[in-house]
Amino acid sequence: MIAKRLLRPLLLILLLAIALIGAAVGVGYGLPMSSQMIYTKTFDSVDIRTVSIFLRDTSRNIDQRLTREQGVNALADWSPDGQQIVYLSFNSDNVFHVYLMDAQGSHKRRLALEFDNVDSTPSWSPDGQWILISGSTQGVYKTVLFNLVSEKSFAIPKYIAGRMRWSPDSQSIFYLANGEDGLDHLFGLNISCLSAVESCQFVELNLLPNESVYSGPTWSPDGKFFAFSKYENDKAQVAIGHMRCSELKASCIDSVQVIADTSMLDFSPIWSPDDKQLAFVEDHYQFNFYQIETGATRSITITGIYPFLKDWSPDGRFVAFLSEQDGIGNTYLLDVMSGETRPLLTDQVTSEFPKWRPMPR
Repeated sequence: MIAKRLLRPLLLILLLAIALIGAAVGVGYGLPMSSQMIYTKTFDSVDIRTVSIFLRDTSRNIDQRLTREQGVNALADWSPDGQQIVYLSFNSDNVFHVYLMDAQGSHKRRLALEFDNVDSTPSWSPDGQWILISGSTQGVYKTVLFNLVSEKSFAIPKYIAGRMRWSPDSQSIFYLANGEDGLDHLFGLNISCLSAVESCQFVELNLLPNESVYSGPTWSPDGKFFAFSKYENDKAQVAIGHMRCSELKASCIDSVQVIADTSMLDFSPIWSPDDKQLAFVEDHYQFNFYQIETGATRSITITGIYPFLKDWSPDGRFVAFLSEQDGIGNTYLLDVMSGETRPLLTDQVTSEFPKWRPMPR
């Protein structure tokens, strides 16, 4: 009798634990944020193609489908705190709509933004208050800032297709534009005037007037450095800009240091979450990890690397990359410490680069 009395509460506790674990797996709760990614997967049927957004726990290879609506739901981006996702939806009305949902795929809402065509992924400002996107409506091309607090949109005076970057303080948007010498240089628009009552006069920043820039800048998490690729004497180079003050203008750049020469033109350096390393690809077979404090570079050889990188895992353990192995392109994870790699997906089901879920800073 005593054994039965003891067994019953133990069974109830066990069943409750199993139920909670199952619920956590089913909706993404209880999984480490640092191991989560979003990616897209395509489903083909006789009459329609559906593209859906999925949440993957990379440590357990568990997937959760976040969108089930017919049509294309893609080009998603995390909010800076990792709690929301912005994405584009294209369905039977042949218009791109911008939606928000939470990290588990619930509470979807459509923003007052729509385009006939889009030229960029919706991008969050680091402070989480703005969405930046470029596209066209009825033949009119525009770059739009949407304020998530006031739900007002602002068309900025420059149309920027593709390579746009936010400054760490969310006050400026940086982009590449053709200069008088016929080469791309780094420019920016200061948007701080949008918070003022008077009409907004955007101030253009020529941040690197004497540099021929190939890739948009990637800022270190602490905002003290930015990395980019450039051309110099017909060579491709990776460079780091050192900031002497927090204001983003040419006079605040203390120096620009070239850290690598490479024969490859397509690469995008990315920062580790702790600001201590910069990763970039060289010649389709070599990962380089530049140490900021010592200036030393550690290299890992991997065959068939595609040159562009997206981001580092928030815990600093992995870098996701695209590689062609045995004639098949796929997304892989590189363990930064051990140098070991493994496929993120058993087969390449996505045409977009998966995105890590940010950790709140």
